[in-house]
Amino acid sequence: MLTDTTEIDTEMQELQREMEVVSELTRKCIEENSTTVQDQTEYATRYNGYVERYERAKTRFDELATKREEKLKKAKAIDRFIQTIESRTDLLTEFDASLWLTIVENVTVMNDGKMRFHFFDGTEVTV
Repeated sequence: MLTDTTEIDTEMQELQREMEVVSELTRKCIEENSTTVQDQTEYATRYNGYVERYERAKTRFDELATKREEKLKKAKAIDRFIQTIESRTDLLTEFDASLWLTIVENVTVMNDGKMRFHFFDGTEVTV
C-alpha cells in the first residue's frame, strides 16, 4: 500500500492506553467516594478532571481514526488506479471508460452548469 499509518497507529495506541488509565482512575475515584467520607467539592473537581482528560484523549483518538481511514481510502484509490494503468498493454489515446471509473468517484452538475469532479483520492475539481 502507498500510505504508512504507523505514526497514527502509534499515537492511537498511546491514546487508547491513556483512556484505559483514566477510566481506571475514574473508577477508583468513584469507589473511594462511595466508601470514604470526603469533601464532595474536592471529589467533584477530581472526577471532572478525569472526565475532561478522558474526553480530550477520546476526541483526539476519533480525529486520528478518521484521518487513518481517509489515508487508507486514498491509498486504495491510488493502488486501484496504478493497477489499471499497469494492466494496459497499449497507449492511452482516447477516452477509456474503465480508467475513468477507477479515478472518478462522482461528478456533481451544479445549477450554473459547472461540474464538480470528486476523485477517489479525495481531490475535487470544479470546471
